[in-house]
Amino acid sequence: MIKKVLVFIIVLITIFYTENSYLLKNQAILIKKISENKNQLIFEGKQKNKNLKLIFFKNEKQNFYPEINDKVIFEKLNNQYVITDFYRIKGIFYILILFLLISFFVIKKQFITTFLGLFLSFFIIFSSIIPNILSGYNPVISVILATIFVIPINYYLTHGFNNKSHSAILGSIFGLIISLILGYIFTKITYITGTSSEESNFILALTEKNYDFRGIFIASIIIGVLGSIDDVTINQASVVEKIVESNKSLKIKEIYKKAIDIGKDHINSIINTLILVYTSASLPLLLLFQISKKDFLEVLNYEIIASEIIRTLVATISTIIVIPLTTYFAIRLYKKD
Repeated sequence: MIKKVLVFIIVLITIFYTENSYLLKNQAILIKKISENKNQLIFEGKQKNKNLKLIFFKNEKQNFYPEINDKVIFEKLNNQYVITDFYRIKGIFYILILFLLISFFVIKKQFITTFLGLFLSFFIIFSSIIPNILSGYNPVISVILATIFVIPINYYLTHGFNNKSHSAILGSIFGLIISLILGYIFTKITYITGTSSEESNFILALTEKNYDFRGIFIASIIIGVLGSIDDVTINQASVVEKIVESNKSLKIKEIYKKAIDIGKDHINSIINTLILVYTSASLPLLLLFQISKKDFLEVLNYEIIASEIIRTLVATISTIIVIPLTTYFAIRLYKKD
């Protein structure tokens, strides 16, 4: 009860702080509409203790405009303060709070260790992987070294130091090796350059550095695979654990057959999940190509589409393969004990 009250108080403080703080320097709240014509809206906005005249230039493609009490982002352009975007941090904070609350009340005791592992993953990505890539280090090597460090710590923090974690770690490492090999092979034979995305072009324009974008693409595949195999390796190791505990006299082949029968159901859901997740991320792009009335195979041949197909299928193949591998490792470890 005390923990729940404490969590509720923390949530209230966070909401109050988010509502009443200026977290961004160029953030303002619109308090008055000064004028409007077909090209622009002019507001009076408050930035902390200072009032500013803010201009919003209308865009025919945008079907909603800023209104009084909206929080916006502005930039100073030609001695004028221009509204460039809406303020989204509040919404991000609120969905983050909802995510943390649901996680806290559902997983309970494992909440702290789970989020320590999550924090560690983000810390490694932003403090090691990204700075190394920007400094010119090989992106694939940077990601591999980071994941070798992150995988065991995450698994042991979340699931404890036991056979279930040991076998899941072994399965995950093999899964990453498979994704690395497949990523290299199919990136090469499909001539993926890694420069077809808008983000890559922005990086080139802003830095004018010759980054290894193909390596960055492969590294992104490995990170994606790491996220998907975490679940399946632990689940499959847990299945083996339950089967062994229910009947210790079962032979290795019998345990494997029972565990894989359950794993097959998991594989079916994984295939659907991964395909739909990656498709949802590419939906605007797919709509664009549909509107262009290109032939289906011609659309598939575009690098920006082909790269997503490679990313999706490498992740799916790697995730499927780790299920029998993790099952085998788990059986060996449990039978050894």
